[in-house]
Amino acid sequence: MLIDSSIKTIAEKWNIQTRPKEKMYGPFEISYSPEARIIAGFKEGVLQLNYGDKATLFIPYYIECGEQGYRVIPPRTNLIFEVELLDNRKSKK
Repeated sequence: MLIDSSIKTIAEKWNIQTRPKEKMYGPFEISYSPEARIIAGFKEGVLQLNYGDKATLFIPYYIECGEQGYRVIPPRTNLIFEVELLDNRKSKK
């Protein structure tokens, strides 16, 4: 079950619309620090990456959403993220 994608072709392949506007597909910024308020397993995985790295992050259900689930995530659902860490510091000058 795919619940979200920032890549339009993947969302279309799964026949879901995950972004309300076309311009919302593509890379997005996250807080990249140990203090970031993001999913625990996701944060641990991202902090191990260097710019340009790609990774598949597997977060077992008991680390994040647990027995109860959360919003669109059903109970006891393991989460899998395909991520690529891009460096946008150059584009902000």
